[in-house]
Amino acid sequence: YIVYFKTDKKRLSVDYPNLFEYVKDLYQMRGIGETIDFYHIKTHYFTSHPNLNFYAIVPRGDVCDFNAPHDRSRLDTKRAKRGT
Repeated sequence: YIVYFKTDKKRLSVDYPNLFEYVKDLYQMRGIGETIDFYHIKTHYFTSHPNLNFYAIVPRGDVCDFNAPHDRSRLDTKRAKRGT
């Protein structure tokens, strides 16, 4: 979307903290994270459209640690009601 629509104004890890916690939770689920190759996704995206990115420049972008602990347990309403 960045190349086509110039939608790089906000960053997942900074501007959408709740969504970032959810993404980390998903990424850490067995069978998900190990199937994702961010380098391949990003490189393919930025180099497969030469008419939009003639020099095939791949921006560095943010470095997100998807293996960092997430705080999704704070959203457990049952636990919050029990006070634990």
